[in-house]
Amino acid sequence: MRKIYSSRSSFLNLAKSLMLLLLCALVLQAQTVSNRSAGGTPEQQTARFFESIRKSPPQQLAFLLRMPKGADLHNHLSGSVYAERYLEWAAEKKLCVNQMTMALSEAPCVTAAGQLPASQALTDDGLYRRMINAWSMRYWQFSGQNG
Repeated sequence: MRKIYSSRSSFLNLAKSLMLLLLCALVLQAQTVSNRSAGGTPEQQTARFFESIRKSPPQQLAFLLRMPKGADLHNHLSGSVYAERYLEWAAEKKLCVNQMTMALSEAPCVTAAGQLPASQALTDDGLYRRMINAWSMRYWQFSGQNG
């Protein structure tokens, strides 16, 4: 009699598990249909939102900063733009560089805030080296950070 009871108990447990699995599948299917009717998949909704802020650099920056690693999730150095080219671009665009953080900003440069014209790096070897080191993997092993 005990064997029959344990077989029946196993059968009931299996039936409960299958019912729970079926219920989960139905809920997942309903969520998928709901996503499609509410404007598409999360990826499609994100793409539409990003397209809507395409002409607003402040909104784009805020959007990207909320992403892991600032949206740079995967990067092959062999396919990246060289830091030297970024520096040339910053000089062409007449951007300013913060001497402490090496971050770029729009002109006018505020000397009191430690900003210099990025173009100055083209004639100042020390500034040039600091910017290239900050914007590339050059000498990363001495930075105290993980490469």
